[in-house]
Amino acid sequence: MKSSGGIISLAARKLGCSRTTIYNYIHRYPKVREAYEEITETWLDIAEMKLFQKILEGDLRAITFYLRNKGASRGYGPVGKKWMPPQPTIEIVLPEWARDEDVDVAQYQM
Repeated sequence: MKSSGGIISLAARKLGCSRTTIYNYIHRYPKVREAYEEITETWLDIAEMKLFQKILEGDLRAITFYLRNKGASRGYGPVGKKWMPPQPTIEIVLPEWARDEDVDVAQYQM
């Protein structure tokens, strides 16, 4: 796992097996799963460090990316994902005369 950087297809190629075999080993053997998770977390840490470096340099794209993902709870998330209060439910109650099946309600519409 370390030599492939946690990249499943690369690990499979190096071992001469399929990606499915690697996934089966990850699910079946706790030590393999642990190694996979450890290397994945290490690379995530490295990527986050690089992102923080860019933020400190004032890189607007890095700042925006961080705010949209980590700052979503503060309102920096994507526009379509803002929290909206629940909308009130409107209940329409027809008058007694309009409930009769013989009455053509359409003629009384406003």
